[in-house]
Amino acid sequence: MLCLRLGLIGLCLVAPLAAGPIVSVRDYGALGDGVADDTAAIQAAVDAVAGQSGIVDIPDGTYRINAAQGVHLKSQTTLQLAPQATLQAIPNALEHSHILRVRDVEQVRITGGILEGDRDHHLGQTGEWGHGIDIRHSKEVTVEKLTVRRCWGDGIYVGGDSSQITIDHVTADRNRRQGLSITSGVQIEVRDSLFQRTQGTAPECGIDIEPNTKETVSQCQILRCQFLDNAGGGLQVGPANADRGQAFVNEFVAEGNIFERNGSSDPPHYAIQILHCEGAVVRNNFLRANRGIGIGIVSCSRVQVLKNQITGTRWTGNKSDAGILISEDTASVVRDNTVLNNEGYGIFMWKSSVDLRKNKVYENAKGNRN
Repeated sequence: MLCLRLGLIGLCLVAPLAAGPIVSVRDYGALGDGVADDTAAIQAAVDAVAGQSGIVDIPDGTYRINAAQGVHLKSQTTLQLAPQATLQAIPNALEHSHILRVRDVEQVRITGGILEGDRDHHLGQTGEWGHGIDIRHSKEVTVEKLTVRRCWGDGIYVGGDSSQITIDHVTADRNRRQGLSITSGVQIEVRDSLFQRTQGTAPECGIDIEPNTKETVSQCQILRCQFLDNAGGGLQVGPANADRGQAFVNEFVAEGNIFERNGSSDPPHYAIQILHCEGAVVRNNFLRANRGIGIGIVSCSRVQVLKNQITGTRWTGNKSDAGILISEDTASVVRDNTVLNNEGYGIFMWKSSVDLRKNKVYENAKGNRN
């Protein structure tokens, strides 16, 4: 493994797993007919190649999974789904469940196909932790070219001090709580992915990076992703108010992303919210027709908001609706942004001391407020 240091982020290039055995889940009894419970058969195929850099091949079909136990991936394993292979959660009434569990392992790759939760047929009314993929206490994990949809909780959950996690060309669609939650870990990169139509139970974000007490998320990058029509907002970063000073996000970068029509639920939310963070970078993002606030930097320090374009943010009646909101912030830089045609303020700044220069701010309904 080769590790480099590029600016804020430490980037580790993980060598691909060496060629190992290839097995088909059909050879272990999986039917993929949308009727049978294929959990045990797929688990048997995973166990057969565990620790051998092997590939578990899942052909096209619908494989029903008992999400009360899920399929537990093992170290040095690739789970390879054909384009029309779907792992579908069998409806349950549980508050906690998962289709795939990635826990206490390393060198795992999940690629291709579809994971489908049970949110449309869930048998209970409570809980928000029915996840598509649950990653904890693991390292060198790649999830790529996969659609994860309609989960009772999150499409993907990353926590437990996991490290070297890559999410690449993933679509998270119509999940109930979050497209992706990150609560703990280091060297996490999310790139070229789509997070859309998250709705059902708060926070309802495309991505929520929210460490709990005594947890830290460090060296996390969100690059070239799209956030569309998420009810609670596009990207939320930082600990909750109750965990301020006890949970941390360090060396965070959001760059080159697109945010459109996020924040439909009440009260209105942010397309991008950075909360209780130091040293985050929000750069070269495009925001259009989001509701309430475009970029919100709240109770932060040394944040860089650079070269973003924010347009068409819709007014909700909230007195601080704006293209950019800066609140109780110190030593940050807000520069070279284009803020135009927003229904509220262009830039709303309150109780903050920041470097606010070279921004193009015009044709906003309420001008600016300092």
